[in-house]
Amino acid sequence: MATHDLVQLIALRPSDDMVTIEIGPKPKTFQVSRALLAQHSLFRNFQTHSTSGSEHKFVFKDLSPRAFNIFLGWLHTGSLPETMEDWLEHLPNISLLELDLKVNLLRLKTWVVAERLGAEEFLMIINNQYVENNFTAPWLAEVIFAFAHIPHDRRILNLLVDCHCNGSISRKELAFDEGPELQHQLPIEFFLRVMDRYAYLRQYDDGMEEPLFIKG
Repeated sequence: MATHDLVQLIALRPSDDMVTIEIGPKPKTFQVSRALLAQHSLFRNFQTHSTSGSEHKFVFKDLSPRAFNIFLGWLHTGSLPETMEDWLEHLPNISLLELDLKVNLLRLKTWVVAERLGAEEFLMIINNQYVENNFTAPWLAEVIFAFAHIPHDRRILNLLVDCHCNGSISRKELAFDEGPELQHQLPIEFFLRVMDRYAYLRQYDDGMEEPLFIKG
């Protein structure tokens, strides 16, 4: 049985001390251990998010069920998908051409889950894995998602800008042109940061900033 299937079975296991969490715009329901949430996230702060008004049920319409399932996997096993093959277990039926994009997007969505739930240890792990695996120009879809869902003071946004500005091979050069539709959706905040970064590079020409790892 695949790890993510096992996690789903564990998440749905009945218990006297479970809470119901609905994830996504088309809600997927998870039953999760209250004790595990309290140990590994800011569970006491869940009431500040969109909830059902019940201390036993919480609703996060803007989070990804697949990303939340990865968080559950870490809660129960202490491990995160590492290789492309591991991540593909959570992304069935995708083509080879969209593999890198889909995996990077799922990593970002998992980052958002960790940040929203206040899961600091998990956030450090997924952040550092994302940093380690990103050194070429980002996909436009990555940029659009990140700037729409990640608080603007988080340094991971600077990584996307750095990778865009520091001479990395562009997706278009690799024959992965995402087209004008996505180009028109790029946020103005991204363009402003890119302009500032290019100006800095022209003046100092010192390459990328220090690696944007979260220190444990």
